[in-house]
Amino acid sequence: MKIAYYCAIGAALLLASTFSSNAQEAKRITILYDAFGSPSALQKDWGFAALVEYGGRRILFDTGNNARIFEHNVKQLGVNLKQLDAVVISHRHGDHTSGLTYLLQENSAVKIYAPQEGAFFKSRIPPGFIKPQPSLPADMRYFEGRQPERFQSGSPWESGNFEIVTKTTEIFPGFYVLTTRSEKPGTMEMNEVSLAVRTPKGLAVVVGCSHPGVEKILEGAAKIDSRLYTVTGGFHLVLMPLDQVQRTADLLHDTLRIERVAPGHCTSELGFAVFMERFKDRFDRAGLGSVIALPQMMHNHPLQRTRRKRHAAERERSTAPTRSYDSVNLMFEPAAKLWKQYSSKYASVWPRDDPRSHLSGGGRGTPGTAGSRPRASEPCTKSGGD
Repeated sequence: MKIAYYCAIGAALLLASTFSSNAQEAKRITILYDAFGSPSALQKDWGFAALVEYGGRRILFDTGNNARIFEHNVKQLGVNLKQLDAVVISHRHGDHTSGLTYLLQENSAVKIYAPQEGAFFKSRIPPGFIKPQPSLPADMRYFEGRQPERFQSGSPWESGNFEIVTKTTEIFPGFYVLTTRSEKPGTMEMNEVSLAVRTPKGLAVVVGCSHPGVEKILEGAAKIDSRLYTVTGGFHLVLMPLDQVQRTADLLHDTLRIERVAPGHCTSELGFAVFMERFKDRFDRAGLGSVIALPQMMHNHPLQRTRRKRHAAERERSTAPTRSYDSVNLMFEPAAKLWKQYSSKYASVWPRDDPRSHLSGGGRGTPGTAGSRPRASEPCTKSGGD
């Protein structure tokens, strides 16, 4: 019985510690949706989605082309959409937004940063859109000639908690959303939102399709921090001639001096080949299911300081006097519950002088005090009398 008790508690503590450590220390971008990558149980499709984990934050970037496929890939990769800090939608196209349907089923409260659009994301319509003509009969005036209280675009995702991005904004310490307007045929005047994360080696930038041009987006990011570490996502080089693809690679390599690249989605196979040749060992493969490592944070990095403050607040909340296991850190709360469950279950079979019996209120010492804990000399191995 000693064996089962101590091994169960030890395993629970180790598991809780591991999960908490992984959540806090993750420094990566995981590709959740794309049309290329190594063979796996994940389903490939045209579109893009990625999960950014850094500094204790978890941010979903885009949601792919098909809600069912997005759901499948998310579940295969073990991503919990209920534990997101924010979502970023790069632009209005369906191969980046269709998974919103499933996302909102799982987490309708999460804030979604989206571009300013005339439709889709509940964008505010400017008052000047209605140019009044007071001379018209009253029944020919919009809203009877008065400015409506609610004047915004509709959305297929009515329950979405959208926040429209109109300028570069720091949404969390070290996390920025920036907006860039396209001036290219086919997407003229379309706004596209990108995410930039500050790391000790420079910014890690995540892009959706780069319709305005990946170089233009990175030029905007460089205004936050001139050091650019990596860029991940679609560079929109499909149907581009070789010389233009090479020019883009040269701009990123020589002019913007970005340290690494991880192109995906609409970069094109020609684009992959050109960037692999140009960046060589500084090219990261970013197919479906790939994990792109981000630099380790320095001890005094702003994100580290923010995380320490948050953990200090959690520890303070966890020391409420009503808890019988107040010495257990908040990250071990599931294990503490298991400890309490086992102590109650086996209280009747422990002698009152057994050092474990304090857990159920009997035995030596004050209930719940350190002086009554199990002896360190009792290892998790079989011993005589069991």
